[in-house]
Amino acid sequence: MIRVLLPDARRWPHIEVPLAKRLGQANRSRLRANTWLAQTFGLADPQHWPAAALTRMIDRPETDSQSAAWLRADPAWIKADINGGKLLGVGETLPMTPEDVQAFLPTLMPLFGDAGMPIDAPNPHRWYLRLTNGTPLPPFSGPIDALGDDAFSHMDFEGTHRRWKTLMSEAQILLHQHPRNEVRLAQGLAPINSLWFWGQGELPPKRPIQVGRVFTRDAILAGLARHQGVSAIELTDVPDVLQDDDVLDLRGVPVDRVQSNLNVLTGTRHVQCLFEDFDALEITRTQRYRIWRRPLQLSAARE
Repeated sequence: MIRVLLPDARRWPHIEVPLAKRLGQANRSRLRANTWLAQTFGLADPQHWPAAALTRMIDRPETDSQSAAWLRADPAWIKADINGGKLLGVGETLPMTPEDVQAFLPTLMPLFGDAGMPIDAPNPHRWYLRLTNGTPLPPFSGPIDALGDDAFSHMDFEGTHRRWKTLMSEAQILLHQHPRNEVRLAQGLAPINSLWFWGQGELPPKRPIQVGRVFTRDAILAGLARHQGVSAIELTDVPDVLQDDDVLDLRGVPVDRVQSNLNVLTGTRHVQCLFEDFDALEITRTQRYRIWRRPLQLSAARE
């Protein structure tokens, strides 16, 4: 059975009749995408992925990341407003070049080196702090949850976590004053005036995985697959030939393209469609005889 990870059901527009019929004829279960991924790949908590350790497997797999704890400290743009400051860009949502890294990173290295958590940036969009195992951390928010929000509402640095408030403030001062931002502004680019901490954790234990290949654009999922010895292939288009135990991650693909790809797959293959906000749908060829079932419109079914 091919597993297909799909965009949230709430994002789907009207589904054309042939595909809507197949979805309506499918077997439904309460399984969610992150729950299946966690169970299959050995994550303890479906809602907390150690993103930093996992993307490190893609960006610098030769380092001893197996035994270390990592925290992402991605370049960020916070725009001040009357209520504080909105997070308007972070990591891969900002244009970044190796030249930017070469300019900014040396300024930050003494700050974090003295704090006992070296910083590096093997990818211009993904910067890392190496932590000592057991380092107390506040509950950091991921970029998806924080983008567009007041940045400071996502920073719980009180009590024993005041150290992180100090580190964040000092990093912001260093970045705000950096001459590289004048170059970026002259190029029409947003300044880098903060870091965004998130994705803390260590790699999960290794375990046997009953999965073929993983096709994805998501560096976090790709890193998890590689850590568990599964081939992770960057998704550029839906492969012409898929094996029955492959995982196809279409979450980063425009929904109109997802529909056309899914229409082809579900016409000939045994497929399980996995969402994060809707029931899993298992589709087989024999279900076409369930002519009494109504077509399924995902956005309407969630209401």
